[in-house]
Amino acid sequence: MADHMNLKTIRLYNLFGPAECTLTSVYHEVTREDIERGEIPIGRPFPNMQAFIFDEYRQHVIPGQVGELYLGGVQRFPDYFGRNDLTDQNIEQQQPIFSVSLLLPNEIRLQHELNSTHLDYKHSLNCLPEDFAQHADIQPQKVAIILGEQSVTYGELLHSVNQLAFRLSTEFNVQPGDIVCQCIQRSIEMIVGQLAILACGAVYVALSPNDPPSHLAILIQQTGARLTLVQPTTRDKFDSIITTLDVTHDIQTDELPPPVQVKLDNLAYLVFTSGSTGEPKAVRFS
Repeated sequence: MADHMNLKTIRLYNLFGPAECTLTSVYHEVTREDIERGEIPIGRPFPNMQAFIFDEYRQHVIPGQVGELYLGGVQRFPDYFGRNDLTDQNIEQQQPIFSVSLLLPNEIRLQHELNSTHLDYKHSLNCLPEDFAQHADIQPQKVAIILGEQSVTYGELLHSVNQLAFRLSTEFNVQPGDIVCQCIQRSIEMIVGQLAILACGAVYVALSPNDPPSHLAILIQQTGARLTLVQPTTRDKFDSIITTLDVTHDIQTDELPPPVQVKLDNLAYLVFTSGSTGEPKAVRFS
């Protein structure tokens, strides 16, 4: 039918919605290119609707990976199919519309399970580097970070962390308890730097790339750090202030960093206060 339409005068939409929705959930205005290609996308969600593609672990998939479509929003039906007793109960109670849940019963159960976060810390809690390495060994192909069009698996992330941690410990002699600063824009390299510093047993300190060099110098002096991880856009802020290491440079090594003993009560990172009452003060976290 679309082949005989003049799309210059007629607007043709592809509407999609599963049986669990009142009408449709996503839409796409068909173009001549869609017809010539022979593939018409299902489109994007309507206002007040959300659409995600998850894998079997309910994690976001990367572009090109097969997954299952999940929908949420105001057009969702509660899952009362085959449960006339629940339908009759709501009719008899004349339940107000604002009190009707948009979640399916199995989603409500999952929500309760996810919020059941009690742990026996004496037996279940490990340090972050140890937990991260164990998870990467178990599921190396799972996506760990998604940033725009970029994605990194747990195996790739662990390899990058080990490379940087090896260089920190061998070339810069970073030891457990040393304080290492990092001044990097939000990026995958920022996560690698954080994990590499912790993997050495060192103390992580985040510095804002938006701060002027004079302010950064004051913060570095407070920490007593002798090394700062940077990227090309922030390296010039630390000329003659402190030794820097550009984390964007490729590190060609498969060597593992030397093992370190990290305890739960060891200092992990410092966070500076806003400094509204004077100079910023460093707050310690284990």
